[in-house]
Amino acid sequence: MRDRPGLIRGIPPLILQIHPLYMDIHEVTYRQYREVGLNRPYTIQSAGLHPPDDFPVAKVSWDEAVRYAEKAGLRLPTEEEYEFVATQAGAIETPWGGARDEIDDWPFGPVGTPEYDRTSHDPPIQGLYSGVAEWTVSPFIRDFASDGRFPQSFIGTSVNHRVVRGGTFALTKKEIDLDKIRVGPQQRFTLDRNEISREGLGFRCVLDAQAPF
Repeated sequence: MRDRPGLIRGIPPLILQIHPLYMDIHEVTYRQYREVGLNRPYTIQSAGLHPPDDFPVAKVSWDEAVRYAEKAGLRLPTEEEYEFVATQAGAIETPWGGARDEIDDWPFGPVGTPEYDRTSHDPPIQGLYSGVAEWTVSPFIRDFASDGRFPQSFIGTSVNHRVVRGGTFALTKKEIDLDKIRVGPQQRFTLDRNEISREGLGFRCVLDAQAPF
C-alpha cells in the first residue's frame, strides 16, 4: 500500500492486512438504488432528474451511500481495501495494468465503461479508476506514525469528512486535469459526508467473506 516512492508525499509506506472480501463489479447504479426501496439521491430527485438506469448513482452524500449499503446488507469499502483491489496490493499502477501516464481522457458514462478499466479478476471489477470517484467508509487521516500503524492526527475539523478514492477532487465536478489524474488509484482526498452537489461522485459496496467477529 502506497509503496511507490514520491507518489504521495509525506506518507510513509504502509503495511496492512486486508481481510478477504467481495467487491461490487461496478459502481452502484440508479436501478440498483431503486431495487432496495430507495428512490433517487435527494439532489437528483429534487431537481426532477431521471438519469439512465445503467449510470452510476451520483450527487449522493456519504450518508445516502451508507443507507443504501445497509439496506442491501453490504458496506462501503475502506480506502485501503479500495486501493488494494485497484492496484493488486501495490503491484500495478492502474486496475488494468497499464502505466499511469498513459491516461489521456476521463469519460463519464454507464457502468462498465470504458472497457479498458477492469481488473484481471474473474469476473473483472470495473470502473475503479474511471467515471465517478467513490466514497469510502474511511475518515480522513492526515498523518501516520513512522511504522504506518497508528494515525497521529486528523486534518483540521474533519470529524464529518470521509475519504474519496477512484478519482480526483476536480473530477467530482467533472473537471479533467490530466496531470492530477495520472497520479493513479493511490490518489486520495476528503469531502464532507453531507456533500450532495458532486455530479462525479458515487460509490460501490463490499461484503466481508467472513463475519468480522
